[in-house]
Amino acid sequence: MLIEGQPDEPLRARPIVYYQMVTPDYAKTLRVPVVRGRMFTPRDDESAARVAIVNQAFVRRYWPDRNPVGASILIGLATRPTEVIGVLGDVKNEKLSAEARPRFWCPGSRARGRM
Repeated sequence: MLIEGQPDEPLRARPIVYYQMVTPDYAKTLRVPVVRGRMFTPRDDESAARVAIVNQAFVRRYWPDRNPVGASILIGLATRPTEVIGVLGDVKNEKLSAEARPRFWCPGSRARGRM
């Protein structure tokens, strides 16, 4: 992953951030608050612009002094940026006692398309 505005780095030197493909109901189902921006909609499919949602830990690490909604990231080998459309509260997928790690989510409706 590469953050908008950072110098281009080879793929191997870029930070590795956990991500998931999810449905528009993900946050509601898990009762994770949308802190800023919006959650995915059915319109965020493979024919639409590339979008992602990040968690608060991601914002604290990569954009501590700015609103990330509208910012862009490059995911993997993608040559087109992915726009951040929202921020979710932190989710702890490993241990409840561990600090939340930076994460982002992409719409599951893009699973057939390339990120």
